[in-house]
Amino acid sequence: MLDPTAIPPVPAHVDRPVILSYGLGVDSTAILLRWLSEPASRDFPLSHLTVVVAHTGDEWANTGALVTEHILPRLRAAGVRLVQVARRGPSLARDGVVVLDDSRAPRTLYSQGTYKLSDEMFAAGTVPQTGGTRICSIHAKGEPNDLVIAHLVGSRPYRHVLGFESGECRRADKDRTYDTDQRHGEYPLITWKWDRADCLERIFAETGQWWPKSACSFCPFSLSNQEGRARTLERFTTEPEPACLALRMEHTATALNPRQGLLPTARLIDLARGFPSMGATLERFAAQVADAEHALYRVRRVWPPKREAPARAGRAARAVEIMATGSRGRMRAQLAATAFEHTVQVDMSDADHPRAWVQRRSSVAGPGAEEFYTTAPATARHKVGRTFPRAWADQAQQALF
Repeated sequence: MLDPTAIPPVPAHVDRPVILSYGLGVDSTAILLRWLSEPASRDFPLSHLTVVVAHTGDEWANTGALVTEHILPRLRAAGVRLVQVARRGPSLARDGVVVLDDSRAPRTLYSQGTYKLSDEMFAAGTVPQTGGTRICSIHAKGEPNDLVIAHLVGSRPYRHVLGFESGECRRADKDRTYDTDQRHGEYPLITWKWDRADCLERIFAETGQWWPKSACSFCPFSLSNQEGRARTLERFTTEPEPACLALRMEHTATALNPRQGLLPTARLIDLARGFPSMGATLERFAAQVADAEHALYRVRRVWPPKREAPARAGRAARAVEIMATGSRGRMRAQLAATAFEHTVQVDMSDADHPRAWVQRRSSVAGPGAEEFYTTAPATARHKVGRTFPRAWADQAQQALF
């Protein structure tokens, strides 16, 4: 957990601290710049403000460079407190957070964090999910922020400022449901009627820079539409290593689950192959994969029937087991031997991922199960889900009837 001695609470004389959750992006940067340059835009002294950054560890380098060049000097000049934190490990409850810096004269942005969101994704053998709640953002930003804020303010009421634009009233309404007698959410951009264009223009007027969208380099939300895909590929051409990281993450995820591409209905690797400017980066990625230690994975999934609708599939349970490790060539040979043992052939229909299918799911929507062996870099951990053994045994029993 957070060491209470690592970060002093807001001074006792500040009865209603103002906490800005700073995501490094356009919206919260616009708020911060206006507060710093226009005292009339705020109803509190800057000595009452604490800016909190929870680093995911995977932010684009050029975003960090811009914050370092344009925001940190302004915070130093104004004496505004900046607290930078990151997750210490995979479990917030067990590992807590680490305070990377706490200063009224910050000079370094510690955007590399400690335990990165990409560490979590590689260990799970998956990519961030786009359906429903943004779990990745909650784990990497929201929960560490909440833990630090609770320590900063203690039992005092506080004002929690978030960068929701004028067109994001629904997000603000949802956030208000988390208000308590202690916490009061505030949304200056909505009050000012500022949209994204207003924020970008204000930032440009102050810094001479068109501020990029803050995101992890492998963020699937940035790849969810044509504009976002074009913007991401352009950034990849100037930052090849984040591009390789995203491609490696997707590579292992799609080996273990063919449906886990970073695009809504496709894979980033296929998108990248269609852009000539990505040629050198793709070669770099291919070399990294070829040189990596590989594993032979046994992957099983079972979709039990829904209680309320037995003809439809419930939530899947998964087991990923590491059967052997070694070079890619050795693991490909081991895969062929495993396929022979199960009297099946290695399926090469997925050009990136050979598989030995022992059992295929019979229905896309109904209950069922699948089992296959495949090879991929040995980054995903051996894990059998808590509900898996019972669900797998139940489906095997059903198959007898």
